[in-house]
Amino acid sequence: MRGFAVTTEFVVEARGGRTVVRIVESGFGPEASWDDEIRSRESGWARYLENLRHFVENHPGEAAAADYLYATFTGAAASAWDALATVVRTELEVPSLEEHPSKTVAARVPELGDGRVLGSIESTGEGGMIWLQLIAYSDGRERLEAVRDRMRDGLAAAFPPVEAG
Repeated sequence: MRGFAVTTEFVVEARGGRTVVRIVESGFGPEASWDDEIRSRESGWARYLENLRHFVENHPGEAAAADYLYATFTGAAASAWDALATVVRTELEVPSLEEHPSKTVAARVPELGDGRVLGSIESTGEGGMIWLQLIAYSDGRERLEAVRDRMRDGLAAAFPPVEAG
């Protein structure tokens, strides 16, 4: 799957007083090796659309800021997901964690001005990558850097870098 080209089309339309967002992706190959990529995108887009809904319903017109963090892991994805969920619960004061085992976690983050956190496990077997997105609104933008640093330290403790041998 190296060097693959997937095209993503976003269609936004008004329908009966509502806004409908449709995401169409093409370019996946027919072989089974694409199944994990397709599942990952389905899960990821669902969480991103949750973030969009949160913004539209709760923060229209407000300034926002976002940051990403990344880590790698060895071993099983389910164990990495457990560790990621623990980092989010421990490092952020979240009223409730939206858990989608063994792929994603998401939550509202009052500390970030009712912002959001979204984390995902990307793996096709043993080991893989973790990404974490922090979104801050309004006065929470002033705290984004401190929250990002705290989350970075939590991720580093949970997923220490593996030295090349």
